[in-house]
Amino acid sequence: ESLAGRDVRIEVETASIERPVLVVPASAITTTTGNTTQVTVVGRDGAATDVTVTIGAAAAGYVQVTPSNGQLTAGMLVAIGSL
Repeated sequence: ESLAGRDVRIEVETASIERPVLVVPASAITTTTGNTTQVTVVGRDGAATDVTVTIGAAAAGYVQVTPSNGQLTAGMLVAIGSL
């Protein structure tokens, strides 16, 4: 059957990861003027610390991150937007 002239929806899986990964909301990621990608971690005391990250796969508004320096683990609070 021809689909000519019909609306169709196509879904393409662009990445698949078989192991647990660390993800943050895409809006939590910033890029500095020096092209460093980072997230801002908010400590229990409210202090903000920038953590450099390498980004990976993205889906549904979240981005996989691997911290390059500084500490970033599951359960930590990250800032979205500016503080």
